[in-house]
Formats: sequence, C-alpha cells, structure tokens
Amino acid sequence: TETATPVAIKRFYDDRMAEVSRISWSREVEALQKLHGHKNIVEITGAGRCPETSRQYLALEWIDQSLAQWVGDKRYKWDDYFETIGRPILDALCFALGKNILHRDIKPDNILVSDDRIKVVDFGIAQFSEHFGRGQQTLILRGSMPFAPVWLANLGDQRKRDVYAFGVLSLCVLMSDLNPSNDLEVTKEIKKLK
Repeated sequence: TETATPVAIKRFYDDRMAEVSRISWSREVEALQKLHGHKNIVEITGAGRCPETSRQYLALEWIDQSLAQWVGDKRYKWDDYFETIGRPILDALCFALGKNILHRDIKPDNILVSDDRIKVVDFGIAQFSEHFGRGQQTLILRGSMPFAPVWLANLGDQRKRDVYAFGVLSLCVLMSDLNPSNDLEVTKEIKKLK
C-alpha cells in the first residue's frame, strides 16, 4: 500500500535465532495491536513478511528523535522530569498493564520523542497476563543491562521488571547519563541518594 506518511520499518532477522525472532515479532505485533490508540505508545501501521527476503517486519509510525537526542545536555529536576518524561512513560506502562501486557525492556533506546510527545517503543519481549508469575522462560533473560539485570529474572513475577527499569531510567535522566555501563554504576548512584 502506498502512503504519503513516513513510517519506520523494523526488520526481524532470523538467521541465527529463528525461534527467538519469530516469538519477538509475534509478541510485538500482538502487543501493539492491543495497545493501539495510546498517545504514548508507538502505533503499528502494518506487519508481514518481505516477499524478497522472507524476513518478518513491522511498519511503525515515524518518530523523530531518541530520548537522548531530545534531552541533550538539559539537566532535569524531579518535577520537570516527571511531568515531561516520567508521567508519559508511566501512563503508557499502566495502560499496557491494564491490557495485561508487561513491556520488560524499558531503557533510553526504547523511549522516543515525536513532536515533544514521549513514545514507548519495542514490545518485542513483552509478556502477556497468561504468563504473569508463572516463570515463563522464553525471552526472560532478554533485556538490557542495567535496566533489566539478570538477577531480576529470578524473582518470578515479571511485573517488578518494568518498575525497576523505570526507576533506573529516571535515575539516568536525572544524572544526565543515559548510557550507564552496568548495574554496579547504577547501584552506586542509588546509594548516593540515601
């Protein structure tokens, strides 16, 4: 279908891990279809398999900037951060939870900004309610350090994961460091707050 509206194409590569790629694609399609219409969640405009390459893809609304680009060198105090960045992310996560979906990969790279509107993207390792607290292993160890440390996977109920990741993301924005290298660095910053 031709359109004058620009879109982003997310390609899924199944060369090395075909099953993981297939699961990730199907989770993202299902999650974004269920979450359609929320102002702080990326919109899916299409999905399928490329006839030339046989690779799965998603067509998503075009979003202008990453969170890091949008924040730039700006230093945030809590109230300003929460109103402009934190609340929209929490609104999206609460909406998703209300639809029985956990994101499980909240990090700066998965927060984009379009027309000064925060958008949560990448629901490829989302978990659905039928698996809450049941120790589902598929994609459980996927995620990004230090936003989803491996030890968090061992806690069973994955609802804690989005809460923890939101806290780390908030700390990173408030520290003006959107690329912490490990959870020890984050832990050190948390201890400074006590």
